[in-house]
Amino acid sequence: MPLCCATVFPGFLSSLAFVLLHNSSAMELKLGFLYEQSSLNWLLESWSQFKLAIQDVNEDPTLLPGHVLNYSLADTEGLELSALRGAGDLIDEGVVGIVGTGYSRVLKAPAVFCSMMGKPMVSPGSTAVDLTGKTRFPFLLRSIAGDGGPL
Repeated sequence: MPLCCATVFPGFLSSLAFVLLHNSSAMELKLGFLYEQSSLNWLLESWSQFKLAIQDVNEDPTLLPGHVLNYSLADTEGLELSALRGAGDLIDEGVVGIVGTGYSRVLKAPAVFCSMMGKPMVSPGSTAVDLTGKTRFPFLLRSIAGDGGPL
């Protein structure tokens, strides 16, 4: 597997495995990308890495045989309510999971909503300790440790 998939979005493929168990008949699997759309370098890099990870998965016939990944995009505008609206829009579009928001301050509302809807959400950059509770956030996955220690 190319390096970008293995290091940039480590929770990405594990969330797909979970989703595939529950959506095995779907030929196209659409993932949502829920981030602030701005010119900040790390946000642009995250978007590029997300698209590259999807391309890498689609090019390897052994990873998701019989399935194709696609994506849809929503802008958080750096605001929690916009992130919640974006999560709702992505779920209405039929995504099977969401990657976002990249940081903690806008993650709570969309993470609760995704959990209520039974949709996994992977946050590659959220570190807030109060987001670790699996009772409140059962479908939130993080790929880095929280500020208080382990995932």
